[in-house]
Amino acid sequence: MKVVYVCCPKNIEAIETLSKVMGLDTLPLVPHLVFSGFERKFGKKYADMCRLKLIEKCEEVWLLTSFTSEEMKEDLEHAKKNSIPIVNK
Repeated sequence: MKVVYVCCPKNIEAIETLSKVMGLDTLPLVPHLVFSGFERKFGKKYADMCRLKLIEKCEEVWLLTSFTSEEMKEDLEHAKKNSIPIVNK
């Protein structure tokens, strides 16, 4: 099973897109779903650290939209820095 980091905006349309492009051979990790509440409880610095560490554990980063927030740009740069393939879906 391929583990992928899903780089997408925090909205329902992105999750609907994900359900259309993934298969049963994929474990999608969506950071704002996985870490919802971390930032409130532990602070932004800790949540950001967790998000970037999660990217390092994934085989690919999937970009689901042409829009990229500052946080998404940071994710994509981190993936590039760590030689993790970025796949436009």
